[in-house]
Amino acid sequence: MDTIKVLFAGDFAPCHKFENLGIDSGRHLIDHEISKLAQDADISFINLECPLTKSNSKKNKSGPSIKADPRCIDIIKNFNLVGLANNHILDYGEKGLIETIKVCKDQNKNITGAGKNLSESAIFFEKTIQDVKIAIIAVAECEFNHATESSYGCSPLDVIENSNRIACAKKNNDIVLVTIHGGNEFFPYPRPGLRKICKFFIDQGADSVICHHTHVPGAYETYHGKPIFYSLGNFLFGKETDKKQWDKGYMVRLNISRSKKNLKGFDIFFTKQSEEIGGVKLLNEEENFKQQKIQEEINKKLKSSENYNDEWNKFTKKMSKAFIARNYSNFQFKGLGALAKYSPYTKFLLNDSNLLMRLNMLRCESHRELLISILEDKANSD
Repeated sequence: MDTIKVLFAGDFAPCHKFENLGIDSGRHLIDHEISKLAQDADISFINLECPLTKSNSKKNKSGPSIKADPRCIDIIKNFNLVGLANNHILDYGEKGLIETIKVCKDQNKNITGAGKNLSESAIFFEKTIQDVKIAIIAVAECEFNHATESSYGCSPLDVIENSNRIACAKKNNDIVLVTIHGGNEFFPYPRPGLRKICKFFIDQGADSVICHHTHVPGAYETYHGKPIFYSLGNFLFGKETDKKQWDKGYMVRLNISRSKKNLKGFDIFFTKQSEEIGGVKLLNEEENFKQQKIQEEINKKLKSSENYNDEWNKFTKKMSKAFIARNYSNFQFKGLGALAKYSPYTKFLLNDSNLLMRLNMLRCESHRELLISILEDKANSD
């Protein structure tokens, strides 16, 4: 056989109702067709979006903290590579991540993207299949998740360091794949900066870039003949929500030529997941046709600079009031977003006297880095 298959699946977080279902039925939460795709692939990657731990010690952070019982590892029995670079992997601190790594290793699963310190988290996965050497680099945007020189965490999205890693991987491997956990939730397009980074990684030698995190299926495109996928959407994520496309996702299978040692194409497999159907399944013929049409429209808009910029501008306007309220209000409470949306509340937070100053603090790289350091120091000392 001349084709080597590398399968990528999106966000896997067997929490909430999926946790009990996973403990009871294990791998049966994933239907047999998907399991076979994972089993038949030479490398099958999945992003483990939450720690598998019994710890109840939450990390001091903003946003929700999620976890699942370690026994839920059985759900992904047929996946052989677990990505740990994401924004929730440290939700239960170092103890939660240490237990997660042990659970994966006890089940003979390879891991990538996290470790006991920054150096270990940066070690990329390598495997030789039929004389073809493949490397997979996993990184994540910065939230409360990154490793340091002396503490556990995941590998950060750092353009300079990641580029050096791509170059290092390319010296000893035929194929280099980069997976990034990042993007804007519920937005099916890449933010402009992330799109630039993905293309730059291709320029640096990556053969494909695969992103996840946004919880909806995202656009994909080909750049210099190499595919970039901006969001795989949810694979299996236990949470009740009415967000559009939350229940949808897709897996990517990259097909590598053994004889030519290059990427010769890819296949897309659309999926659906919910607690109601008891797991994740491939779409049926009718559902698949509808989802393909949605995907084609998203991809089409990405190809047009005018349409893409319009989508980004609409998204920024939609999120404007909620973001201002979340970041500049002295008080946080349930319903703050609704208050900001339906009242002039945000005008009191950003006004003529402070708008330009706050813009400059975030836009200027030196100001932003200093501000981050100040806030980190305060968060660690309080």
